Amino acid sequence: MINSNLSGVEKRLKKYLNRDVPSARATATNKALAKAKTAVVRVVAVKVGVKVKQLKPRVYISRAKAGQKPKGAKLHFYRRGVALISLGAKQVDGGVVAGSYVVPDAFIADGSKGFGRGKLKQAHVLRRKGRGQYPLEVISVNIKSAVNELTPKTVSKIMRADFTRLYTHEIKRRASRA
Repeated sequence: MINSNLSGVEKRLKKYLNRDVPSARATATNKALAKAKTAVVRVVAVKVGVKVKQLKPRVYISRAKAGQKPKGAKLHFYRRGVALISLGAKQVDGGVVAGSYVVPDAFIADGSKGFGRGKLKQAHVLRRKGRGQYPLEVISVNIKSAVNELTPKTVSKIMRADFTRLYTHEIKRRASRA
């Protein structure tokens, strides 16, 4: 009787150590990183002066996995500039205004004056690079420096604050299952 109970407990402990603990760690990591994703997007949006809606699609998480081939989680942020036209750009005398950004000598090219009609897939804020008609440059808001500066700080802050609590919760939940 005691031997059969002992072997059952031993089997459960092995299962707990080999499967439940690593999967609890992976789940806690994924949940904490999901919170960090939201926080990073908000912090960068405030710093750069762009709406959160513009940055949300640029961030994704490759999730942590447990099991035979464990894998850590990663937060990916596409850091290319946000086009100024997506901030609600308006043509004013001497340039273009979009949010808190003012670009002198810029113009909105949308094909409305007959030039480029049918060729432009989307309107853009453009500025001439030289004195001639061409070349033109698309004006965008640089988010790279803000992302590089704020992402590590924000992620480590959220992980310090939430990971231990989430990990403990997952361990207890898995232990109480049987």
